[in-house]
Order: sequence, then C-alpha cells, then structure tokens
Amino acid sequence: MRIIYDVLLNYNKYAYEFYEWNKNDNIKHFKSINSYKVSKKVLCDFINHKFKLNNNEFGKMCIFYDDYRACAFEFDKNGIVKGKSYMLFDEEEDVLNSNDSIININYEIIKKQIHNKYYTRKTQSDVNLLKKIFKNMDNESLIKYVYYECFDIKESNIKKAYNKLLSHINSNDIKLINKLIKLFHSKKRYKILKNR
Repeated sequence: MRIIYDVLLNYNKYAYEFYEWNKNDNIKHFKSINSYKVSKKVLCDFINHKFKLNNNEFGKMCIFYDDYRACAFEFDKNGIVKGKSYMLFDEEEDVLNSNDSIININYEIIKKQIHNKYYTRKTQSDVNLLKKIFKNMDNESLIKYVYYECFDIKESNIKKAYNKLLSHINSNDIKLINKLIKLFHSKKRYKILKNR
C-alpha cells in the first residue's frame, strides 16, 4: 500500500479518460488516497464490471493499479463500487512508479458494465439521445423524412422504416448516427425532440 497525494478524480458509472471529462462533471481534488497493486485480471474485472469487495478493508475509496494502468474506485458502505475514475497522466505515472507487491483481493462480480470504449463519450451520449428520440417518435411524416434523408430511398411502410433506423442506431452505425445528429441540428428539431 502506498499513499498518493494531490489527485484529481471524476467518479462516474464508467471510468472516463481525463480528456473526456465534461465541464459539468463532479471533479474533485483529494489530498491523499491509498493505492494498491493488483493483477492485470483483477484490475480488468474492476474496470469492466460492477463488483463488491467481500471484505472492504480499503475504505470509501482507493486506487487499484497493475504495471500499466491505474483506476480509482469509490465504494458504498457494503463494499459495492459506486464510482470509477481514471486519473491525469502525470498522477497515474506517480502511482505506476512503485515497486509494491501484488495483493490478493476477495471480490465478487455483480454484473458486467457495457461501455463502448471505441466511441467517445460524446458519441455515446448522442447514441443515447437518438434512442430516446426514436423511442418517442410517433410522427409518420417525420419518420419518412428521416428515413429518406439517411438512406436516399422512399419507404411507405412506417414500421419498416422506423425499425431499420432504430436497428442502425442500436448497432452503433457511426455514419448513420453522425448523419442523424447533423440532420436534427440542421432542422432545429434536435432541441425540440431533445426536450420531449
């Protein structure tokens, strides 16, 4: 165990790289926080799953790291993770520059957290917004219009058009997602639909 001083953390459901932190995130400065070296598998489990420490001797928060990566975790009183945060590069480097021994941790995985690491946080936010918009979209002429703009084909079957659009959004078709975002922005409908 090693104490790390002066760390900025941004606890969220998923750990975001510092360059994806938003200005409205709850970024906090911590004067000191404990760090523990774990195996690569354990750290990978912690980053990609909601988990519970079976005997929480680590307190409300701590940093776990392996040879290449560090991540801070926040726990509730039962030892269940409630927030994760990557660190700034220089702060992470301070953590990784230690020769601590790997500790064994008794934990259980509660569930896998699905987080698409191949898209930016903004793109993921756009996908979620589009899903919300399409869930509430019931205007047939708008569906036909959006379908035509995306695929350059007229579709008279509203259900088929709606399902195809939604299928492309759910499969994270980035080309279509960007086209839809631009379309809604250009037609000023984005804000109207966003507030539905």
